[in-house]
Amino acid sequence: WLAEHRGRRSNSRPLHSRCMGAVQESRFAMAEDSRWKPTDVTSEQWLRAAPRGAYTTSRTVGGDAVFDLQQHVDRLSTSATLMHEEDLSKGSEEAKAFEGAARTLLSSEALRPRILASLRAASQGFRELCSQHEGELRLTTLLTWGNGDVQVHTHAAPLPDVPVPPIKVQIKGHARHNALAK
Repeated sequence: WLAEHRGRRSNSRPLHSRCMGAVQESRFAMAEDSRWKPTDVTSEQWLRAAPRGAYTTSRTVGGDAVFDLQQHVDRLSTSATLMHEEDLSKGSEEAKAFEGAARTLLSSEALRPRILASLRAASQGFRELCSQHEGELRLTTLLTWGNGDVQVHTHAAPLPDVPVPPIKVQIKGHARHNALAK
């Protein structure tokens, strides 16, 4: 369950439906590594409150595949490595303590099975919680590190409906110092 999808996005299923599960206030699922739990916190609220780390947002295709999964794995690896290197350059003691393990633990090869486990847990948790939801999911994955290990967290929510034109865009804030580190 939950494989990589390459190519065009499929819109064969409805994109959005409300979750009317037994636990009405829990509209989303959140996984830490391979364990999930229900939550009523949106991905935006969760990311603002979460520890510093690298994140990416992906989507399902056909309900059981992630569009360009390897690109998301590589993005998390690259972002986390760049953030760790920045911390090292600033003299962070925590970064120095993690330096030996970082090269191995933050590689795409090492991260992929852990990211997959977290994506699967959050997706399956959301499908259990909102069993009548037939649409696609938005999966936000956060990678944090410290104490010699990596933690992978994933938030699952319904993929929002496709916006109806005209689409208005508002740009806020400042550009990232390093655009590759997200």
